[in-house]
Amino acid sequence: HAVAYLQGDAKVQFALKFVALEPYFVAKQNLTNEITEKVDTRVLQAIYSLQESKHRVFVGQQMDVFIETHKKQ
Repeated sequence: HAVAYLQGDAKVQFALKFVALEPYFVAKQNLTNEITEKVDTRVLQAIYSLQESKHRVFVGQQMDVFIETHKKQ
């Protein structure tokens, strides 16, 4: 189960459906590139699709995403 909200607006919720995991870790793209930055961050990309909604979302719009996980037994 996963949901997304428009960043800064927790009232507008979007249901998400899992699509796939990218098979490789990649370098995180939104670093600051400041000369003092010494971060080697790798991320595993999880792809989700937005389910139908009456609310509009635009390309490039940032969202807060929450993904439910299950504790291993």
